[in-house]
Amino acid sequence: MVRIALVLNATVFVTLLGKGNIGCVEQSDGIRQEAQGTIKNAGTDNEALEVKGSYSYVGPDGKTYEVKYTADEEGYHPEGEHLPPSAGVKKLGIPASGQASLIGGGLG
Repeated sequence: MVRIALVLNATVFVTLLGKGNIGCVEQSDGIRQEAQGTIKNAGTDNEALEVKGSYSYVGPDGKTYEVKYTADEEGYHPEGEHLPPSAGVKKLGIPASGQASLIGGGLG
């Protein structure tokens, strides 16, 4: 079964000098996501991308589920009432071009 969802609202704010990008999308199927990316320790040997955000969706049971997360140099850290404590994944190994696209910086 193919489901089609329309984008009801999409907002992106881009700031300069590594201060961060903010994005938010709402879809007709109840999915909502938002994220903010920033560069930590810009210009140092410890420079790293940090993305904080959340997404929610309506499950097959009709209940809305929400996940809040942080993704940084230490890995992906999701939180949600329906997630087990072991849901986080360490060191995903996402290349810099992929990281940039996550915060709206293009594809490298």
